[in-house]
Amino acid sequence: MTFEYDPEEDSVYVYIDEEAEVKESVETDDGFVLDYDANGKLIGIAILKAKNVISEKILNEFVEDEEDSTEE
Repeated sequence: MTFEYDPEEDSVYVYIDEEAEVKESVETDDGFVLDYDANGKLIGIAILKAKNVISEKILNEFVEDEEDSTEE
């Protein structure tokens, strides 16, 4: 499982199964998008307006981790 934060969009994507193909996406009223594969298995979660539900400290750690991985 990996995470990706886009500070410009203020969204976090949680990759549960990076190999699977999204066949259906369902947006919830509280700002989440649930992605499912062809078998109905949850394969990813997008968190929209992430700053509303995740602390900025944690979001900044996502950015730092991404910067570290691109430097290697």
